[in-house]
Amino acid sequence: MKPLKDILTSTTHTLKLTYTDDADAPIDITGASAKLVLKRSVHAAEVIAVDATIDALNGGIEFKIPATATADVLGEHDSEKFIIGAVLTLASAEKIPLFQTTVNVVASVVA
Repeated sequence: MKPLKDILTSTTHTLKLTYTDDADAPIDITGASAKLVLKRSVHAAEVIAVDATIDALNGGIEFKIPATATADVLGEHDSEKFIIGAVLTLASAEKIPLFQTTVNVVASVVA
């Protein structure tokens, strides 16, 4: 996974992950779903929520944050730090956290 350092507003961002075992072999995640969220704080409402496209047999998880979702996130600010995280929900309903970190959302100068 290539981490997102910054999210530019009015820009599409794609994040691809592969769910693997200890030997780095892809795990079949047939029937699974995944969700990515962006929040101002852990207890705040979701600012952005995106469902993943799943490539089940190859353990592939792809999140695409569309430009339209990032367009109005900042309001009048030029930049702001947010919490971003994602969870994988297996067919058995078991939830597996994929990641949680902070990311800077920055106003695009060309938008």
